[in-house]
Amino acid sequence: MKFIGQTPLEPAVSLEAFRRATPLPEGETEDEDLLTELLLTACEVVETACRRMMLPRAVELMAPAGGWRRWWLPVTPLFSVQSLAVWEEGSGWTELNLAGLGIEAAHDEPQLILSDALRARTRAPVRLQCTVGDADRIPRQMRQAVILQAREWLDAGFALDEFKAQRLTFGFDRLVRQVRYQRPGVVAQS
Repeated sequence: MKFIGQTPLEPAVSLEAFRRATPLPEGETEDEDLLTELLLTACEVVETACRRMMLPRAVELMAPAGGWRRWWLPVTPLFSVQSLAVWEEGSGWTELNLAGLGIEAAHDEPQLILSDALRARTRAPVRLQCTVGDADRIPRQMRQAVILQAREWLDAGFALDEFKAQRLTFGFDRLVRQVRYQRPGVVAQS
């Protein structure tokens, strides 16, 4: 997956939500730029671990060649499809008409379903440009995992004693496992 759009300028978890969940040690002042950067980075870590996008992002995905009829996307949720193209020797990427493209289970297990006419064209590599992510349907576990990860990094910077990262990491892993997307298949010929 390759990001082709603008990276979100705001994290999916607000500074206010992070502040409520993470009181700073007494005497410490808060650097909003640092906290925003930690939250943005933690969001990307959580999205990658869960294979779910929290905010809408334009991406490019490569589907395998082979004349498939159904292809499960490696990330969820699918918000919209902008283009579908096939690689043609000598001319490069050729855009296909999206009229023969069907989408099933866009928010759970996004699948592209091709008409017979489109299927005949997918013997070569296929490039999909689409928008993934839905800010209105972010699982609570993902938000909490972002807070835990950013908090862990923040605490590591403030640590005066031995830092105990294992407890937070365990909680992070459990939250991520609950919402990790695993596609059921890659391609289906029929």
